[in-house]
Amino acid sequence: MSRRLEIDDLAKSYAGVDAIAGVTLAVPAGALITLLGPSGCGKTTLMRSIAGFVVPDRGRIRVDGKDLLALPPEKRSTAMLFQNYSLFPHMTVAANVGFGLRMQRVPRTEAEPRIAEALRLTRITELSARYPAQLSGGQQQRVALARALVTRPDILLLDEPFGALDQTLREQVQIELRKLQQSLGITTLVVTHDQLEALTLSDLIAVMNAGRIEQLGPPIEIYDRPATAFVARFMGVENLLTAKLVGRDGDRLRVAVGALEATVAPPVAPIYQGPLTLAARADAVRIGAVDVPGAVGARIAFASNRGASALYELATDDGQVLQAAEERRGGALRAPGTRVGITLAGESCSIVKA
Repeated sequence: MSRRLEIDDLAKSYAGVDAIAGVTLAVPAGALITLLGPSGCGKTTLMRSIAGFVVPDRGRIRVDGKDLLALPPEKRSTAMLFQNYSLFPHMTVAANVGFGLRMQRVPRTEAEPRIAEALRLTRITELSARYPAQLSGGQQQRVALARALVTRPDILLLDEPFGALDQTLREQVQIELRKLQQSLGITTLVVTHDQLEALTLSDLIAVMNAGRIEQLGPPIEIYDRPATAFVARFMGVENLLTAKLVGRDGDRLRVAVGALEATVAPPVAPIYQGPLTLAARADAVRIGAVDVPGAVGARIAFASNRGASALYELATDDGQVLQAAEERRGGALRAPGTRVGITLAGESCSIVKA
């Protein structure tokens, strides 16, 4: 049965510095949520508070209404998978997977079928008699996951679980984990600083900064409509531009960045004062001929090859500097110094809080 996790005004500080500062979060039963942010933003402290390894200064943590903070770690029905996996080198795979059951004094007659099921789910049955030193990184990761799942936790906690894997293997294991999590319906939290990992895995992403959640939402919303300049930068938006409101088109806003204009959706959260900040990914800056209607003249200052695409630094005639991406389509890159005309695709831009 899937469980709902609720965190209410959780705070923890060390030597007067906030590690988490009043975090409130509700995770639907069976959902996978990613805590995403740079090192030191509080995501691991938040996860360790849920597991019981950190005692918060204030706040509440509940699973289906049951207060977790009143329970020691071993009574919380959570399982945490660490980046280094922490496998016992002198134990076989089967013994490592069954370790938690032995600590819970589960009878062997019950433990053995549960171990076998965890091995089957993570597709490592044939490795049961091997030792950790005989396994690849991906296999060790599966063993650690099986060990976490065998105790049948209400909440699965994964702290940078793919950091030790190379990029190709990491992508494969991410998809396998997501399929397994969906099939089991277990409520899961993943800590990561990897944006692509968060987009691949999550039902919800909580972007954290300085101990707080800057934005919470589905991956597509976080990517397409960041709420703040911090979220936009962290999610890889290349252009954060000062803009001014010049009109409206229904519920959409017409904004200007120098001589460039675009019609964009209203911001996620209302912005009542000060200049606007327009977040525009490089592929929202469209390159064309100088004489295209509505285009602003610019010069290519620098060109960078990205394989299937090219990234250009552009200097506009009115003093703006922008990054633009363009599919290469097998041709050569545009040469620095080339004159072009540029426009902004408003549907690919968003207004953010500075």
